[in-house]
Amino acid sequence: MHSLCTRRPNLCRSFRVADLLDVSSRCWREDLISSLFTCEETKAIVSIPIGGPNVKDEIVWARSKDGTYSVKSGYHFVMEKTKGPQVSSSSTDLSNDKAFWNSIWNLKVPSKIKTFIWKACHNIIPSKGILFNRFHGSFGGGSLCPRCGDKVESVEHMMFFCPFASTVWKCSEFGYEPESKGFPGFGMWWKKLSNLNNKGLFSDGLNLLAFLCWQIWKSRNSLIFSNFVDSPIDVWNRALGAFEEFNSVLNPLPSLSVAESVNDEVDSVSSLWTAPPPGTLKINCDTAYDAKRGAAAAACVARDVTGQIINGDAISFPSLSVSSAEAMAVRLGVLLALKEKWERVIFESDNKGVIDRINSVMPNAWESAAVEKDIASLVVPFPFFSFRFVKRECNVVADWVARANLKGFCSSNWFANPPPELLSLLSTLDAPHNFSPYLLPDATMIGFDHGFK
Repeated sequence: MHSLCTRRPNLCRSFRVADLLDVSSRCWREDLISSLFTCEETKAIVSIPIGGPNVKDEIVWARSKDGTYSVKSGYHFVMEKTKGPQVSSSSTDLSNDKAFWNSIWNLKVPSKIKTFIWKACHNIIPSKGILFNRFHGSFGGGSLCPRCGDKVESVEHMMFFCPFASTVWKCSEFGYEPESKGFPGFGMWWKKLSNLNNKGLFSDGLNLLAFLCWQIWKSRNSLIFSNFVDSPIDVWNRALGAFEEFNSVLNPLPSLSVAESVNDEVDSVSSLWTAPPPGTLKINCDTAYDAKRGAAAAACVARDVTGQIINGDAISFPSLSVSSAEAMAVRLGVLLALKEKWERVIFESDNKGVIDRINSVMPNAWESAAVEKDIASLVVPFPFFSFRFVKRECNVVADWVARANLKGFCSSNWFANPPPELLSLLSTLDAPHNFSPYLLPDATMIGFDHGFK
């Protein structure tokens, strides 16, 4: 949440919020906004996702995920304001912060990972440095990091600053580059991210972070006790795989008709992209997100029954929420289909929350509700359409384009003239002729239930 502190400027006319919007292109008039507000306020404003002209404004309570006020969330808000923020970097200053510790036990991760994060925040993980100090130098293993052998193995060095750990973070989707100078300690670092999560600005990222920290710890132990030398990318892949597997158990797919259930089962089991039915196009949508910069890039890739890329789009934009950015990617795909006047389209995303909310099987999330409701109004003209969740492995092409766009090296004609890296993905990771034997007939291409990530 951001509160505006800019003094009202002396202008010859009064401005309304509508004056700051370019509704047709669904974006903010950043030049006008920057002339009226500070840089920080401008960044906060333009990060708010915009719905379409048919999406009504709503009052939401930003302290809850669905935007609905509750006495509990109001109480926590008042208590936070009364006590004021804690600024000390010592983990011991967190000892009386019940909300913080409860947030750890409320993580959607296995109990052993919750316990690990709790111990790391208390600085009692049995690293070599901690054991060496505990036994007053008599610990036989020494205090240096078993990987680099250069620094004392503290919790922070093991998790972030060891060259191996640092490479793991760079390989991950977080793109995090930790710096030892001024680092507040694991506990305060986790508290900062927990606060973002409580405000709905970090979505499922905190749970995935817990899995990644756990895998870094397990990899370190495998090196010490089994002499197993890991690779950073394998650590990240195991963390991501464990996170997705755990989530699939917590959030099983909703009950569908027999035909839809069979089709979705085939899609969910497959780790390869599958071609759409003849006469239908498939648009894969994905987002790359940089939490440090508050920036995101969305991409959509349209492919036909042969697996050939026939069109696509990619945009970059400021964002403070993963879920709203993922919804923007799906909307980008819908807008592309409308522009090209395609009538039979399957839209796919690897963000299950967004897809479930678009299909009205999950309650609203206020961060992305405006975009998702806009999608609902945009798809009305389509005779046949479907929104489907797929595994990340099925979405690698859209993922690559989004990442390339975020890093600034995606050309404007990438879909007409794919770069070598993209061609390699198309030839090795996808299965363009891998048709599902249970293709849905026209009647089961689901429409939109406006009961309404």
